[in-house]
Amino acid sequence: MKVELQKIIDALYEVNDDNALYLDTEAGETVLVYDGGVYGGGEGVEDMTPDEIDESERFIFLPSSFVLNNWQIMQNFIWSLDDARLQDRLNGAIHRSGAFRNFRNVVDEKGLTNEWYKFRDASYRDIATEWCKENAIEWVE
Repeated sequence: MKVELQKIIDALYEVNDDNALYLDTEAGETVLVYDGGVYGGGEGVEDMTPDEIDESERFIFLPSSFVLNNWQIMQNFIWSLDDARLQDRLNGAIHRSGAFRNFRNVVDEKGLTNEWYKFRDASYRDIATEWCKENAIEWVE
């Protein structure tokens, strides 16, 4: 079975510390597990418990927030910029309390919002394709 890569990428945007996402390998759909509830997947999946999903070979755990490491993606974006002063300012922003908010404020102020989103989107695409390769999942664009 081939999975639409965009479904995996879209799921990555939903990842946080309070949920877990899986790929239902039978349906080619993503499954969100949160606070004891289940959403998505193929037929009958929403009737399963989180433990049943976690223990079943039918489901493959998608990258966690630890693996995604959005802080590292911000760091990579910073080092991709040509302006050393801007690099220093953004680097300082992510090394203070409220790193994500500080980063976004500077990015917005400097008119780099679209450039940041393109960079983040490309990073998520790379993570999704690597995950597919590691789990022997064929995908279509």
